[in-house]
Amino acid sequence: MPILRTALASLGLVLAILATLPTTPLAPSVEAQEYIPLLDSDVRDLLHTELSGEWAKEQVIHISRHSRVQGSRGYRDAADYVLEQLRALGFSEEDAYMESFVSDMEAEYQTWISPSGWDIDDSELWMVEPRRELLTRWTTCPSGP
Repeated sequence: MPILRTALASLGLVLAILATLPTTPLAPSVEAQEYIPLLDSDVRDLLHTELSGEWAKEQVIHISRHSRVQGSRGYRDAADYVLEQLRALGFSEEDAYMESFVSDMEAEYQTWISPSGWDIDDSELWMVEPRRELLTRWTTCPSGP
């Protein structure tokens, strides 16, 4: 208990010293800067009413259901879904459209050689030690375990 008494006494001394300090600020006062909004209030209100975290999350969930390996069916399916959503939001064919590029391990785009396009039909991941156990299968869980 002597340590606790010493700590409490020290705390009391600090509080007593603080109580004797002047209450006026030591630095000169600084005037507040003028408030300048980052967005026009109409734009801010429109964003507040139109943007939805839930809607964005649903889009991510839907897109994540597809394998998005470049050159695969899943990649194209995810891109088609995004294009459909943009059309539903009112984007024109001029504003939102699909571009396709050859993906055959031979086509070059500047210094980048395109990878081979491929699709997954099925795969399995097994643990073999300390016991043999199926961890996941592509056909039941395409986004991973």
